[in-house]
Amino acid sequence: LGGVAAHAVPSLWRARFHDADHIAGALLDGAPPRAALVTSRFQSAFTLFYLRGVEGRRPDVEHLHRPFLDLPGYRDEALRRAPSLGAIASPGVGPLLDAAATRSVLLEPDAALDGDPAFLAHLAPGALADRVAAAPLSVGERAAAEDAAWAARTRLERDLDLGDPQTLRAVLAIDQAAAARDCALGRVDSARRAIDHARRLLGVEDPELEAFARRCGAR
Repeated sequence: LGGVAAHAVPSLWRARFHDADHIAGALLDGAPPRAALVTSRFQSAFTLFYLRGVEGRRPDVEHLHRPFLDLPGYRDEALRRAPSLGAIASPGVGPLLDAAATRSVLLEPDAALDGDPAFLAHLAPGALADRVAAAPLSVGERAAAEDAAWAARTRLERDLDLGDPQTLRAVLAIDQAAAARDCALGRVDSARRAIDHARRLLGVEDPELEAFARRCGAR
């Protein structure tokens, strides 16, 4: 599903992506007070750097970009700004689960963690980022979080220009992550919900999307 609709969004000029601030702003503004916001997409990271560093938005939220942890100096600088991120700024899922026991931890879908169904069971679906729960979610908790996430996404998408190639690609990436998470958990109906949303956005049949749907049993 990683290459979904590449043919449908051929023009990816950054100058045409007018919704980056809106999407990242919604991610930031939707965070609970004093949350740890852990991102994985570089588009989110750089826009959040601007919103927080230049505009001063949500100083109570601590931001960590996991893919940068391997870059020289990033971890030290992140911890200098927010020492309480120390535990989270470590490899693996254990630190995230430990932190979730004492504070709100929001996690953008992370390909490095998507292959661990035991960890995915701790993720409460969100519109743009999932909440890490200290304990696996019950069926009812997951269903309620999923419904709330889709309602929030619907509100957000009313303000987006889905005719913009970069915006469309960003929204499809959210569908991709949700479908992959739910398929890994065996939640076929939930995966189908994300797949059907991607189909409506594309308006054309995408071979990779349909192949993923078949593998997941969500045709």
